[in-house]
Amino acid sequence: MGKRITLGIVFNYDENWIGGTYYILNIIKTLQFLEDSKKPKLIILGTRNEDFDIIKNIQYPYIEYVIINLLPPVWERALNRVSRFFLKKEQFIAKNNFKEIDILFPAKSNPVFRTIKNKLFWIPDFQEKYLPQFFTEKEIKERLDNQLLISKEKHLLFSSLIAKNDFETYFPESTIKKYVYCFTSILEKNNNFQVGEVLKKYNLSNENYFFSPNQFWKHKNQIIILEALKKLKEMEQLNFNVYFSGKENDYRYPTYFEDLVHFVEHNQLNENVKFLGFIDREDQICLMDNAMAIIQPSLFEGWSTVVEDVKALNQNCIVSNIAVHKEQLAHQGYFFDPNNTDSLIEQIVKVKTAHSKSFDFDYQKKIQDNANHFLKILNSIISKD
Repeated sequence: MGKRITLGIVFNYDENWIGGTYYILNIIKTLQFLEDSKKPKLIILGTRNEDFDIIKNIQYPYIEYVIINLLPPVWERALNRVSRFFLKKEQFIAKNNFKEIDILFPAKSNPVFRTIKNKLFWIPDFQEKYLPQFFTEKEIKERLDNQLLISKEKHLLFSSLIAKNDFETYFPESTIKKYVYCFTSILEKNNNFQVGEVLKKYNLSNENYFFSPNQFWKHKNQIIILEALKKLKEMEQLNFNVYFSGKENDYRYPTYFEDLVHFVEHNQLNENVKFLGFIDREDQICLMDNAMAIIQPSLFEGWSTVVEDVKALNQNCIVSNIAVHKEQLAHQGYFFDPNNTDSLIEQIVKVKTAHSKSFDFDYQKKIQDNANHFLKILNSIISKD
Protein backbone atom coordinates (compact mmCIF):
# COMPACT_ATOMS: atom_id res chain seq x y z
CA MET A 1 0.00 0.00 0.00
CA GLY A 2 1.30 3.45 -0.90
CA LYS A 3 1.48 6.36 1.50
CA ARG A 4 -1.93 7.53 2.66
CA ILE A 5 -2.62 11.10 1.48
CA THR A 6 -2.99 13.60 4.32
CA LEU A 7 -5.62 16.23 3.61
CA GLY A 8 -5.86 19.30 5.82
CA ILE A 9 -9.41 20.67 5.92
CA VAL A 10 -10.09 24.19 7.18
CA PHE A 11 -13.50 24.03 8.86
CA ASN A 12 -15.81 26.23 10.85
CA TYR A 13 -19.47 25.51 11.54
CA ASP A 14 -21.51 28.47 10.29
CA GLU A 15 -25.31 28.47 10.51
CA ASN A 16 -25.35 31.73 8.56
CA TRP A 17 -23.88 29.92 5.56
CA ILE A 18 -24.95 26.38 6.24
CA GLY A 19 -24.45 25.44 2.58
CA GLY A 20 -20.70 25.95 2.96
CA THR A 21 -20.69 23.80 6.09
CA TYR A 22 -22.63 21.02 4.36
CA TYR A 23 -20.23 21.14 1.39
CA ILE A 24 -17.28 20.21 3.61
CA LEU A 25 -19.26 17.66 5.65
CA ASN A 26 -20.46 15.92 2.50
CA ILE A 27 -16.92 15.68 1.14
CA ILE A 28 -15.84 13.91 4.35
CA LYS A 29 -18.87 11.60 4.23
CA THR A 30 -18.20 10.82 0.57
CA LEU A 31 -14.60 9.81 1.32
CA GLN A 32 -16.05 7.06 3.54
CA PHE A 33 -17.06 5.27 0.32
CA LEU A 34 -13.44 4.77 -0.79
CA GLU A 35 -11.60 1.51 -0.26
CA ASP A 36 -9.94 1.64 3.15
CA SER A 37 -6.44 1.75 1.70
CA LYS A 38 -7.37 4.76 -0.43
CA LYS A 39 -9.02 6.84 2.28
CA PRO A 40 -6.98 9.99 2.98
CA LYS A 41 -5.97 10.88 6.49
CA LEU A 42 -7.81 14.07 7.49
CA ILE A 43 -6.49 16.81 9.74
CA ILE A 44 -9.36 19.13 10.60
CA LEU A 45 -8.18 22.67 11.29
CA GLY A 46 -10.58 24.87 13.23
CA THR A 47 -10.68 27.75 15.66
CA ARG A 48 -13.21 26.25 18.12
CA ASN A 49 -13.41 22.78 19.66
CA GLU A 50 -17.20 22.74 19.45
CA ASP A 51 -17.01 23.01 15.65
CA PHE A 52 -15.44 19.55 15.56
CA ASP A 53 -18.42 17.78 17.15
CA ILE A 54 -20.47 17.57 13.95
CA ILE A 55 -17.52 15.98 12.12
CA LYS A 56 -16.85 13.51 14.94
CA ASN A 57 -20.37 12.16 14.40
CA ILE A 58 -19.30 10.99 10.93
CA GLN A 59 -16.82 8.56 12.54
CA TYR A 60 -14.25 8.84 9.77
CA PRO A 61 -11.48 6.34 10.61
CA TYR A 62 -8.34 8.40 9.89
CA ILE A 63 -8.73 11.84 11.39
CA GLU A 64 -7.13 14.36 13.76
CA TYR A 65 -8.34 17.70 15.07
CA VAL A 66 -6.13 20.76 15.49
CA ILE A 67 -7.05 24.17 16.93
CA ILE A 68 -5.46 27.01 14.96
CA ASN A 69 -5.17 30.75 15.41
CA LEU A 70 -5.71 32.46 12.06
CA LEU A 71 -5.14 35.94 13.46
CA PRO A 72 -1.85 36.63 15.29
CA PRO A 73 -1.75 39.37 17.98
CA VAL A 74 -1.95 42.97 16.74
CA TRP A 75 1.58 43.81 17.96
CA GLU A 76 3.01 40.80 16.12
CA ARG A 77 1.31 41.78 12.86
CA ALA A 78 2.49 45.38 13.23
CA LEU A 79 6.12 44.36 13.78
CA ASN A 80 5.95 42.00 10.83
CA ARG A 81 4.72 44.82 8.58
CA VAL A 82 7.64 47.02 9.67
CA SER A 83 10.08 44.15 9.27
CA ARG A 84 8.82 43.34 5.78
CA PHE A 85 9.25 46.99 4.76
CA PHE A 86 12.79 47.47 6.07
CA LEU A 87 14.30 43.97 6.22
CA LYS A 88 12.23 42.21 3.53
CA LYS A 89 11.37 39.44 5.98
CA GLU A 90 9.08 38.75 8.92
CA GLN A 91 10.34 38.56 12.49
CA PHE A 92 7.50 36.37 13.71
CA ILE A 93 6.79 33.22 11.76
CA ALA A 94 3.62 31.24 12.43
CA LYS A 95 4.42 28.53 14.96
CA ASN A 96 2.11 25.92 13.44
CA ASN A 97 3.98 23.16 11.65
CA PHE A 98 1.84 21.36 9.11
CA LYS A 99 4.56 19.42 7.29
CA GLU A 100 2.48 16.25 7.53
CA ILE A 101 -0.27 17.82 5.41
CA ASP A 102 0.02 17.01 1.70
CA ILE A 103 -2.85 19.26 0.57
CA LEU A 104 -4.81 22.05 2.27
CA PHE A 105 -8.48 22.59 1.40
CA PRO A 106 -10.21 24.99 1.20
CA ALA A 107 -6.93 26.88 1.19
CA LYS A 108 -6.56 30.32 2.74
CA SER A 109 -3.95 32.95 1.91
CA ASN A 110 -2.77 33.10 5.51
CA PRO A 111 0.80 32.96 6.90
CA VAL A 112 -0.34 30.23 9.29
CA PHE A 113 -0.34 27.82 6.34
CA ARG A 114 2.95 28.86 4.75
CA THR A 115 4.62 25.47 5.38
CA ILE A 116 1.98 23.59 3.37
CA LYS A 117 3.20 23.18 -0.19
CA ASN A 118 0.01 22.10 -1.97
CA LYS A 119 -3.02 24.33 -1.55
CA LEU A 120 -6.39 23.72 -3.18
CA PHE A 121 -8.41 26.93 -3.20
CA TRP A 122 -12.18 27.07 -3.62
CA ILE A 123 -14.50 29.58 -5.29
CA PRO A 124 -18.11 28.38 -4.79
CA ASP A 125 -19.69 30.85 -7.21
CA PHE A 126 -19.79 34.37 -8.65
CA GLN A 127 -23.14 35.44 -7.26
CA GLU A 128 -22.02 39.06 -6.98
CA LYS A 129 -21.67 39.18 -10.78
CA TYR A 130 -25.24 37.97 -11.32
CA LEU A 131 -27.02 39.70 -8.44
CA PRO A 132 -24.90 42.72 -7.45
CA GLN A 133 -27.94 44.31 -5.81
CA PHE A 134 -27.59 41.80 -2.97
CA PHE A 135 -24.05 42.92 -2.11
CA THR A 136 -22.49 46.11 -0.78
CA GLU A 137 -19.70 47.77 -2.76
CA LYS A 138 -17.29 46.69 -0.03
CA GLU A 139 -18.37 43.04 -0.30
CA ILE A 140 -18.02 43.08 -4.08
CA LYS A 141 -14.52 44.56 -3.79
CA GLU A 142 -13.50 42.01 -1.14
CA ARG A 143 -14.72 39.16 -3.32
CA LEU A 144 -12.85 40.50 -6.35
CA ASP A 145 -9.65 41.03 -4.35
CA ASN A 146 -9.84 37.46 -3.06
CA GLN A 147 -10.51 36.08 -6.54
CA LEU A 148 -7.54 38.02 -7.94
CA LEU A 149 -5.26 36.55 -5.28
CA ILE A 150 -6.54 33.05 -5.95
CA SER A 151 -6.16 33.45 -9.72
CA LYS A 152 -2.38 33.64 -9.20
CA GLU A 153 -2.26 30.36 -7.24
CA LYS A 154 -1.76 26.83 -8.59
CA HIS A 155 -4.92 24.82 -7.88
CA LEU A 156 -8.58 25.87 -7.76
CA LEU A 157 -11.75 23.88 -7.12
CA PHE A 158 -15.22 24.88 -8.32
CA SER A 159 -18.61 23.61 -7.17
CA SER A 160 -20.04 23.60 -10.70
CA LEU A 161 -19.08 23.76 -14.35
CA ILE A 162 -20.88 27.09 -14.49
CA ALA A 163 -18.59 28.59 -11.83
CA LYS A 164 -15.54 27.27 -13.70
CA ASN A 165 -16.77 28.85 -16.94
CA ASP A 166 -17.45 32.12 -15.12
CA PHE A 167 -13.90 32.15 -13.75
CA GLU A 168 -12.49 31.64 -17.24
CA THR A 169 -14.60 34.55 -18.44
CA TYR A 170 -13.55 36.93 -15.66
CA PHE A 171 -9.89 35.80 -15.39
CA PRO A 172 -8.90 34.68 -18.90
CA GLU A 173 -5.17 35.20 -18.24
CA SER A 174 -5.03 32.93 -15.20
CA THR A 175 -2.95 29.78 -15.63
CA ILE A 176 -4.25 28.13 -12.46
CA LYS A 177 -5.15 24.43 -12.71
CA LYS A 178 -8.93 24.14 -12.46
CA TYR A 179 -11.00 21.27 -11.05
CA VAL A 180 -14.75 20.79 -10.67
CA TYR A 181 -16.26 18.84 -7.79
CA CYS A 182 -20.06 18.81 -7.60
CA PHE A 183 -20.76 17.46 -4.14
CA THR A 184 -23.31 14.80 -3.31
CA SER A 185 -25.49 14.71 -0.19
CA ILE A 186 -24.94 11.78 2.14
CA LEU A 187 -28.09 11.43 4.21
CA GLU A 188 -28.64 9.27 7.26
CA LYS A 189 -32.33 8.59 7.65
CA ASN A 190 -33.40 7.67 11.16
CA ASN A 191 -35.73 4.72 10.67
CA ASN A 192 -36.93 5.05 14.25
CA PHE A 193 -38.25 8.52 13.46
CA GLN A 194 -41.78 8.58 12.08
CA VAL A 195 -43.00 11.58 10.11
CA GLY A 196 -46.00 11.80 12.43
CA GLU A 197 -43.68 12.45 15.36
CA VAL A 198 -41.88 15.20 13.48
CA LEU A 199 -45.14 16.82 12.36
CA LYS A 200 -46.38 16.72 15.95
CA LYS A 201 -43.10 18.19 17.22
CA TYR A 202 -43.61 21.30 15.09
CA ASN A 203 -47.42 21.35 15.40
CA LEU A 204 -47.93 20.69 11.69
CA SER A 205 -50.92 19.25 9.89
CA ASN A 206 -50.70 15.66 8.64
CA GLU A 207 -52.27 16.67 5.33
CA ASN A 208 -50.44 16.95 2.01
CA TYR A 209 -47.72 19.55 2.10
CA PHE A 210 -44.87 21.06 0.12
CA PHE A 211 -41.61 21.90 1.85
CA SER A 212 -39.10 24.68 1.19
CA PRO A 213 -35.94 24.39 3.33
CA ASN A 214 -33.77 27.42 2.73
CA GLN A 215 -32.11 30.17 4.68
CA PHE A 216 -34.13 33.36 4.57
CA TRP A 217 -31.84 35.39 2.36
CA LYS A 218 -33.68 37.55 -0.13
CA HIS A 219 -32.16 35.84 -3.16
CA LYS A 220 -33.67 32.55 -1.95
CA ASN A 221 -36.92 34.07 -3.23
CA GLN A 222 -39.46 32.54 -0.83
CA ILE A 223 -41.81 35.39 -1.70
CA ILE A 224 -42.70 33.81 -5.06
CA ILE A 225 -44.14 30.79 -3.21
CA LEU A 226 -46.31 33.02 -1.02
CA GLU A 227 -47.51 34.98 -4.05
CA ALA A 228 -48.47 31.69 -5.71
CA LEU A 229 -50.42 30.63 -2.61
CA LYS A 230 -52.21 33.97 -2.53
CA LYS A 231 -53.29 33.53 -6.14
CA LEU A 232 -54.40 29.94 -5.58
CA LYS A 233 -56.46 31.05 -2.60
CA GLU A 234 -58.15 33.72 -4.70
CA MET A 235 -58.93 30.97 -7.22
CA GLU A 236 -60.28 28.80 -4.35
CA GLN A 237 -57.70 26.11 -5.19
CA LEU A 238 -55.49 26.30 -2.10
CA ASN A 239 -55.99 22.85 -0.56
CA PHE A 240 -52.48 22.09 0.74
CA ASN A 241 -49.85 23.52 3.09
CA VAL A 242 -46.33 24.82 2.59
CA TYR A 243 -43.74 24.56 5.37
CA PHE A 244 -40.57 26.64 5.41
CA SER A 245 -37.42 26.03 7.42
CA GLY A 246 -34.15 27.92 7.66
CA LYS A 247 -32.27 30.62 9.52
CA GLU A 248 -34.56 33.66 9.64
CA ASN A 249 -31.91 36.32 9.17
CA ASP A 250 -30.56 38.30 6.22
CA TYR A 251 -28.02 40.91 7.33
CA ARG A 252 -28.28 42.67 3.97
CA TYR A 253 -32.10 42.90 4.17
CA PRO A 254 -32.91 42.75 7.91
CA THR A 255 -36.67 43.10 7.34
CA TYR A 256 -36.92 40.37 4.69
CA PHE A 257 -38.30 37.67 6.98
CA GLU A 258 -40.63 40.12 8.72
CA ASP A 259 -41.95 41.16 5.31
CA LEU A 260 -42.75 37.53 4.50
CA VAL A 261 -44.58 37.08 7.81
CA HIS A 262 -46.55 40.27 7.16
CA PHE A 263 -47.47 39.03 3.67
CA VAL A 264 -48.82 35.79 5.15
CA GLU A 265 -50.86 37.61 7.78
CA HIS A 266 -52.14 40.31 5.42
CA ASN A 267 -53.34 37.73 2.89
CA GLN A 268 -54.73 35.37 5.54
CA LEU A 269 -52.46 32.48 4.60
CA ASN A 270 -51.72 31.48 8.21
CA GLU A 271 -53.67 28.22 7.90
CA ASN A 272 -51.54 27.09 4.96
CA VAL A 273 -48.08 28.44 5.80
CA LYS A 274 -45.75 27.59 8.68
CA PHE A 275 -42.26 28.97 9.37
CA LEU A 276 -40.24 26.45 11.39
CA GLY A 277 -36.96 28.31 11.85
CA PHE A 278 -33.58 26.53 11.82
CA ILE A 279 -34.47 22.92 12.60
CA ASP A 280 -32.52 19.73 13.27
CA ARG A 281 -31.05 18.25 10.11
CA GLU A 282 -32.69 14.91 10.91
CA ASP A 283 -36.11 16.57 11.15
CA GLN A 284 -35.49 18.47 7.93
CA ILE A 285 -34.69 15.30 6.00
CA CYS A 286 -37.78 13.56 7.40
CA LEU A 287 -40.03 16.44 6.31
CA MET A 288 -38.38 16.52 2.88
CA ASP A 289 -38.80 12.79 2.38
CA ASN A 290 -42.53 12.87 3.15
CA ALA A 291 -43.49 16.03 1.26
CA MET A 292 -45.35 15.98 -2.05
CA ALA A 293 -42.37 17.90 -3.40
CA ILE A 294 -39.62 20.28 -2.41
CA ILE A 295 -39.87 23.83 -3.73
CA GLN A 296 -36.53 25.50 -4.42
CA PRO A 297 -37.28 28.99 -5.83
CA SER A 298 -33.80 30.54 -5.52
CA LEU A 299 -32.61 33.25 -7.90
CA PHE A 300 -29.03 31.99 -7.63
CA GLU A 301 -27.11 29.00 -6.29
CA GLY A 302 -23.49 27.91 -6.36
CA TRP A 303 -24.51 24.24 -6.09
CA SER A 304 -27.76 23.70 -4.26
CA THR A 305 -27.66 21.51 -1.16
CA VAL A 306 -31.45 21.37 -1.27
CA VAL A 307 -31.39 19.91 -4.78
CA GLU A 308 -28.74 17.33 -3.84
CA ASP A 309 -30.84 16.32 -0.84
CA VAL A 310 -33.80 15.90 -3.19
CA LYS A 311 -31.75 13.64 -5.47
CA ALA A 312 -30.52 11.58 -2.52
CA LEU A 313 -34.14 11.09 -1.42
CA ASN A 314 -35.37 10.45 -4.98
CA GLN A 315 -37.91 13.16 -4.29
CA ASN A 316 -39.86 15.53 -6.55
CA CYS A 317 -38.39 19.01 -6.90
CA ILE A 318 -40.15 22.12 -8.13
CA VAL A 319 -37.16 24.23 -8.94
CA SER A 320 -36.30 27.62 -10.44
CA ASN A 321 -34.93 27.35 -13.97
CA ILE A 322 -31.55 28.92 -13.20
CA ALA A 323 -28.52 27.44 -14.94
CA VAL A 324 -27.01 25.59 -11.98
CA HIS A 325 -30.29 23.81 -11.21
CA LYS A 326 -30.35 22.56 -14.80
CA GLU A 327 -26.75 21.38 -14.38
CA GLN A 328 -27.76 19.50 -11.22
CA LEU A 329 -31.03 18.00 -12.40
CA ALA A 330 -30.79 17.87 -16.21
CA HIS A 331 -34.41 17.04 -17.17
CA GLN A 332 -35.36 15.49 -13.82
CA GLY A 333 -37.17 18.39 -12.22
CA TYR A 334 -40.26 20.57 -12.41
CA PHE A 335 -38.73 23.83 -13.64
CA PHE A 336 -40.36 27.24 -13.37
CA ASP A 337 -39.51 30.89 -13.97
CA PRO A 338 -38.60 32.27 -10.51
CA ASN A 339 -40.10 35.63 -11.45
CA ASN A 340 -43.42 34.26 -12.69
CA THR A 341 -46.12 33.19 -10.23
CA ASP A 342 -48.19 31.40 -12.89
CA SER A 343 -45.16 29.36 -13.91
CA LEU A 344 -44.77 28.11 -10.33
CA ILE A 345 -48.49 27.37 -9.98
CA GLU A 346 -48.37 25.29 -13.17
CA GLN A 347 -45.65 23.05 -11.70
CA ILE A 348 -47.42 22.73 -8.34
CA VAL A 349 -50.53 21.50 -10.16
CA LYS A 350 -48.45 19.00 -12.15
CA VAL A 351 -46.99 17.50 -8.98
CA LYS A 352 -50.37 17.31 -7.26
CA THR A 353 -51.82 15.58 -10.32
CA ALA A 354 -48.95 13.07 -10.59
CA HIS A 355 -49.48 11.68 -7.05
CA SER A 356 -46.08 9.97 -7.13
CA LYS A 357 -42.35 10.53 -7.25
CA SER A 358 -41.44 11.02 -10.88
CA PHE A 359 -37.68 10.51 -11.20
CA ASP A 360 -34.94 8.01 -10.42
CA PHE A 361 -31.52 9.55 -9.78
CA ASP A 362 -29.41 6.36 -9.22
CA TYR A 363 -27.72 8.35 -6.48
CA GLN A 364 -25.63 5.61 -4.86
CA LYS A 365 -23.59 5.27 -8.04
CA LYS A 366 -23.13 9.04 -8.12
CA ILE A 367 -21.79 9.01 -4.55
CA GLN A 368 -19.25 6.28 -5.36
CA ASP A 369 -18.18 8.07 -8.53
CA ASN A 370 -17.78 11.30 -6.57
CA ALA A 371 -15.54 9.66 -3.98
CA ASN A 372 -13.23 8.40 -6.70
CA HIS A 373 -13.33 11.75 -8.48
CA PHE A 374 -12.26 13.71 -5.40
CA LEU A 375 -9.43 11.26 -4.76
CA LYS A 376 -8.36 11.66 -8.39
CA ILE A 377 -8.18 15.45 -7.86
CA LEU A 378 -5.97 14.99 -4.78
CA ASN A 379 -3.67 12.57 -6.59
CA SER A 380 -3.42 14.91 -9.56
CA ILE A 381 -2.29 17.77 -7.31
CA ILE A 382 0.30 15.64 -5.52
CA SER A 383 1.66 14.26 -8.81
CA LYS A 384 2.38 17.83 -9.89
CA ASP A 385 4.29 18.42 -6.63
